[in-house]
Amino acid sequence: MPPRHHEGTKKTFSSSSCFRAFVAACGLWAAVAVSVRAQGESLWSAAQQGNLAQVQAALSKGAAIDEVAPGGATALFYAAERGHIDVVEYLAGRGADLSVTANVTIGGASYRISALAAAALGWHVEVARTLLARGPRPPQYLVVHHELMPYSKSEFDTQRDWEVINTVLRTPEVEPITRAIVRRGAQGTYRTHDGRVYRASPDPDGAMHLTAVDGSVLRFEPVGGKAFIQRLPPSAQAPQSTLARRPRTERDLTMIRRFLEPLPDASKRNELLEQFVDRGGTWLDFTIGENRVLGFELREGGPARLGGTPVIFVKDGARPASSPLLEREIAASALAPVPTNWPSFRGPGASGVADGQSPPISWDAERSTNIRWKTRIEGLGHSSPIVWGDRIFVTTAISANPNPEFRPGGVRGDNTSDDRSVQTWKLLCLDRSTGTVLWERTVHAGVPRVGRHLKSTFATATPATDGRRVIVSFGAEGLYSYDLEGTLLWKKDLGTVGHSSYGFGSSPTIYRDMVIIQSDTNLGGKPSATGPSSFIAAYDLATGSERWRTPRDEDSVSSFGTPVIDEGSGRSIVVANGGKRARGYDPTTGKEVWSLAAPASIVTPTPVVALGLIFVMSGDTGYQPIFAIRPTATGDITLKPGQETNDFIVWSSTRGGSFTPTPIVYGDYLYSINVSGIVGCYDARTGERKYVGRLQHLGDGFSGSPVAADGRLYFASEDGDVFVVKAGPRFELLATNPMGEVILSTPAISGGMIFIRTLHHLFGIGG
Repeated sequence: MPPRHHEGTKKTFSSSSCFRAFVAACGLWAAVAVSVRAQGESLWSAAQQGNLAQVQAALSKGAAIDEVAPGGATALFYAAERGHIDVVEYLAGRGADLSVTANVTIGGASYRISALAAAALGWHVEVARTLLARGPRPPQYLVVHHELMPYSKSEFDTQRDWEVINTVLRTPEVEPITRAIVRRGAQGTYRTHDGRVYRASPDPDGAMHLTAVDGSVLRFEPVGGKAFIQRLPPSAQAPQSTLARRPRTERDLTMIRRFLEPLPDASKRNELLEQFVDRGGTWLDFTIGENRVLGFELREGGPARLGGTPVIFVKDGARPASSPLLEREIAASALAPVPTNWPSFRGPGASGVADGQSPPISWDAERSTNIRWKTRIEGLGHSSPIVWGDRIFVTTAISANPNPEFRPGGVRGDNTSDDRSVQTWKLLCLDRSTGTVLWERTVHAGVPRVGRHLKSTFATATPATDGRRVIVSFGAEGLYSYDLEGTLLWKKDLGTVGHSSYGFGSSPTIYRDMVIIQSDTNLGGKPSATGPSSFIAAYDLATGSERWRTPRDEDSVSSFGTPVIDEGSGRSIVVANGGKRARGYDPTTGKEVWSLAAPASIVTPTPVVALGLIFVMSGDTGYQPIFAIRPTATGDITLKPGQETNDFIVWSSTRGGSFTPTPIVYGDYLYSINVSGIVGCYDARTGERKYVGRLQHLGDGFSGSPVAADGRLYFASEDGDVFVVKAGPRFELLATNPMGEVILSTPAISGGMIFIRTLHHLFGIGG
C-alpha cells in the first residue's frame, strides 16, 4: 500500500491539474467568446457599410448570421436601416431572420422597430419591397392608387415605390413614430407654390390647427400617424364643390372606414363616418423625411381618391441650408468654355451630357448667388429651353383665364384641368448672356382641342433647331417651323393628337433633312373608325410636307417620350418608346425594324443611346423594366418568360425603371430617378446595380430629367431644388440649390451656364 503522503501528493497533483485544466478551459472559452464577438462586430460593421464582400468573408470565418448586437440589431437590421439592398438580399437568401427588431432613437425617444420599419423610415424602398415580399407577416392593407386595399400578392406586385413606403408608414408599428415626429415638428409656416399660407400649431391633446393669413382657423383631429381629418360641427354646411355633393358609394364607405380604423374610439369613428357622408371635410396628411416634418397635403372631401386634388404645402425652413460649396465654387474655371449648342430636348442626341461646359455646382436663386439673370415667362409651359449660339428658345401657352389651375406633386391620373378657355401659344427668343427677350411670336390662338392634366401644360414639348430653323410642336395645335429671326416658314396641322385628358408631350427630333414626330394618341378609350390614331411620321424640314407615316398600336395607353436616333451599328434607327412596345424604325421609310413588348399604361421616359447600346425603360407600377438593346436588333426581340437576355437584349431588369424622368448614361453608368427621388446607378454594359440612393424632396417629387457635365449629375425636383450628385458608382450629394419655384422642365447646359425653367421664370445660372 503506498504511503499516505504519496497518496496525498498524488491527490494534490491531481487537483492542481484539474484546476489548471479548468483555468485553461475558461481561457479557451473566453478566447472563443472574444473571437465570436469579434466576428460578429466584423459582420455588423460590414453590413453597416454595405460591403457585401466583407459580409461574406465574416460569415465564412464563422460569424453567426443572426448574431445580436447591443440593442437587438443584427447584420440584416443594420443593412436594412441604411438601405444596402445587395447585403439585405444576400442575408435574406442565406436565411437571416427577417422579423428582427432593434432599439432606435428618433427625436430623443426610443422605439423598438423591425428592419422593415427602419427601411421605410429611411425611404429605402428596394429594401422595404424585399422585406415585404419575403417577410412572415404581410401588412393588413396596401396603399394602391391612393386607396387602402387588403393585402394580396397581385396588388403588392403593382405597387409604385411611394406606395410601398406609405404602406409601411401607416402600419401600427410605425404610426406612433410618425405621430411623434409630427407633434414635435409640425409647428411652423407652410406655403404652396402659388402663395397660399397656413400656420400649423398642434394642441397638447393631439389636435392640429391651421391658421390662414386672414385669421380663419381649421381644426383637425388625429386619425393615425401623420394623418388628420377636419372636424366639422353638426351645423356646418357641406362645401358646394361637385366633389362634396356627389353621392357616396358603398366602396367609398368601405374605404373611409379603412382610413379611420386607427382611431381606437368607435364612437368617434362613427361620428367621422357620418360627417364624411353628410358634410365631407378636409383631410390633412403631413410629409415627413429624415425624421422631420417637410410639409403637408390637403384634400377637400376626404383622403386619397375619396377627396379632391391635393394641395401641397412646403414648410418654411424645410429646405436644406446652402451648400458649403457655395462660397468657394465659381464655375470651375477662370476661362469661360466655348459654348456648345443644346439644340433639342436633353441636348445633342437627347443624351443630356455636356462635358467641358463647366456649369456651376452651387447657387441660390433666392439670394441671387451665381444667378446671372432671371426672366419672367408668362403663361404655363414645361418645355425645356434650347440653346443655339447666343440665343435661347422656349415656348409657352398663355390662358385667357388669369388664374389657370396648376398642381405639382402626387396628383392622381384623374386630376385633370377643366380649363377650356382660349390659349395663346408663343415662341420666345432670348439673349443667352442677358436673358433679354429679343422677340416673341404668337404661334397659335384658340380653344385647345384636347385637355391637360393639372400638373401639365399646353406647352410641354421642347422645340428643336438645326441652327437655321426652330421646329415647334404644340401637338393638336400644330407643328411649326420658324427661322432664327422669328419668321414663320411653314405650319402643319397634325389633327387631334395626344391624350384627350393629359395633352401632348413628345418633342420633335431633327434628323438630317427631316423632322420626326411621335404622336401616341389616346382619345379616352374611343376607337378610331379609320384605324390607329397613334403614329410616328417624318416631315420635310424645309417645307413641312409629309415624307412617311407609320401607324402605332398605342391608342389604349399613354406615352409621351421623344424619338431618338441611333447611328452606332452602321445603320440609322429611329427609336421610340411606347406603352405597348418599344420600337425601332428605318428613318428613311418609316418601316418597323424591331419591337419589344414592355407593357405599361403610362410611359414617359425617352430612349437613351450610349456605349453602343439602346436603353429603354418605364415605371408606372411595381413593374419597372429596364432593357439594354443591341443596335443590330431585328424583328420581335421580346424576352420569353424567365429570360433576362437574348440575342439582342444584353441585359434587363424588372426593377429600377423610371416613371417620368428620362434616364441618363454618363461615363460607364446608367442613372435613373423615379418620381419619389430614388436614384439607381447601374453598370451600363452589364446591368450590375452599383447603388440605390434617395434625394430628399419636400413632397412634390421629380418630373424633369437629369443632365450631366464634368463629373456631375443635376436633378431638378418639382419642389424647386436642384440636387448635384457626383458621378460614379457611389452616391455622393455635392450640393442642393434652391430655385424658389416649382420645376418640371429639364435644364439645358452651355458655355459655363445652366439654364433652368421654373414655373414662371427662366434662369441663367453661372459663376
